[in-house]
Amino acid sequence: QGTATTSGSIVVKTANAGTGGVSGLLMFSSGTTSRGSSGELRIGTGTSVKGKGGSISISVGDGESDDGGVVTVIAGKTTGTGSTAGAEAGHGGHVFIAGGQTGAAAGDDKTGGIVSISGGASSSQHGGHVYMATGANSGHTGGFVSLFTAQGTATSSGSLKIKTADAGTGGVC
Repeated sequence: QGTATTSGSIVVKTANAGTGGVSGLLMFSSGTTSRGSSGELRIGTGTSVKGKGGSISISVGDGESDDGGVVTVIAGKTTGTGSTAGAEAGHGGHVFIAGGQTGAAAGDDKTGGIVSISGGASSSQHGGHVYMATGANSGHTGGFVSLFTAQGTATSSGSLKIKTADAGTGGVC
């Protein structure tokens, strides 16, 4: 604990690889269970009284002569069938991404946190794609997509814009 200045740091890393190998693996995992919920893995930063809250940055390595690394976030599936005693099916896991809320007073000119999702730039073939798809359902309706803006209690509600960029000299709009 740093009572007057900064608290300490913890660095966990593997050694660099040799010229013909790959760098090591770091794995953090909770155990499995046959009854009840399995363990949790929580990553967080501390709050700040007079400064900014801490940040969490997850990044993967660049590839100089091969592809860059991939970030995958997948919620858990349910494996019960619902037809076998004791193997009742539950809902699939959820993935939530949300910007932070601001507690600033009206007129303070502060916004809630921004959520930005974008594909990568490319000068070779296509820029990176952004896909949004709902889940299929073999017995009922497939999933749905909802895009909506929030109410502005004192003024207008938010706007919704969907557009493509102007075409280049050899393309069409």
